[in-house]
Order: sequence, then C-alpha cells, then structure tokens
Amino acid sequence: MTQEEMYNFIVIKHPTTYDSVRVNYLNGNYEIGYFLNNDEDLISKNKWRFFLDKFASQYRENYSKEFTKVINGLDVKDLILL
Repeated sequence: MTQEEMYNFIVIKHPTTYDSVRVNYLNGNYEIGYFLNNDEDLISKNKWRFFLDKFASQYRENYSKEFTKVINGLDVKDLILL
C-alpha cells in the first residue's frame, strides 16, 4: 500500500481504536495486532510501528518497543479492522 493509503487507514480513519487490525501481506501471510501512529519519521518513509495481538498485554505493561516491529507499507496488500 502507498504511504497515503496506510496513513488514511491508520491515522485518519482509525486514529484510536481498541479493535485489532489484520495486516494482509502481498506474499499471502498476515498478522493481527495494533498500529502505533506517532512516529513521524517512520511514517514519512511508509514504515509503521506495529505490535502483535499476542503481545498486547506485555506491550501495555511498559510500552517497550521490544514488543513491536516496523512494517513496510509497500509489503502490505490491505488492512482490515476486526
């Protein structure tokens, strides 16, 4: 997806959500989790900080980046709010 498409979904349409997002990749894989949309340097490069659903409680305990990953928007086929 383009930077504009990713930005529109994550920042404009769903800026604060408690619902998971399914990230479908171009290679057929998918992940379910949550986006953190507050890193302008990453966003400008179409990179997005994301944490998997299975790490949600650990991330929310201390907000450590060790439970997150950076996704390249160009690898994403589409995003679905669950």
